[in-house]
Amino acid sequence: MPIHYQTVPHTAVHASALINAMFSLLDMCFGLADGVDPGQELLSVMLGCSEGSLTSWLLCWQSDGSVPEPNRAASEKNCTLAGLCGATLYHTSLYVFNLCVHPRHRGCGLGTQLLLLAEHCALENGKSFISGTVEAKHQSNLQFYTSLGAVPQETGYGHGEVPSVRFRCALPSVAAHNKVRRHQQYARARFWALAAATICIACVLLKKKMSNR
Repeated sequence: MPIHYQTVPHTAVHASALINAMFSLLDMCFGLADGVDPGQELLSVMLGCSEGSLTSWLLCWQSDGSVPEPNRAASEKNCTLAGLCGATLYHTSLYVFNLCVHPRHRGCGLGTQLLLLAEHCALENGKSFISGTVEAKHQSNLQFYTSLGAVPQETGYGHGEVPSVRFRCALPSVAAHNKVRRHQQYARARFWALAAATICIACVLLKKKMSNR
């Protein structure tokens, strides 16, 4: 089914079906602490604060039709929340947090598209870069951000037993790095296709040579 993207102000998220869907995806990806329930304020759980006027949620839906207003979308049978990312205006940056994609949809570029949406949001609000933190143990997540232009700024940042790495990404960068990465993927695919074709031709010629003996 087609994928659709929405930017929803945090203050506009109020339907229980949408909040439940967001909590469910966040719990699946990050494992929310015991005792957390959908009745709690999303930001107080994810950021340790309850200020939502500067925050938006970037949502990614899988749907076989057009996606309705977000508070209705989660209750529609044809809509599935495939990914999300929090984004809050923070000084001169747009701070992104809890970017996650449902396991069924990973490897399809949804995370990159969510960051492209974050970059658009940052530029619209006059921000000069995107920032965020990644838990140090999640090296694959850090590699994902750095592949799109993010630069680690500080290590050992975090609370208690969960050290993290801060990163920042100057704008516009995500789109440019994504273009380069796509070109590299195309070049690799073309190389392997040519290699496979060469091997096939060599096998045919060898078989023909053997049959002529």
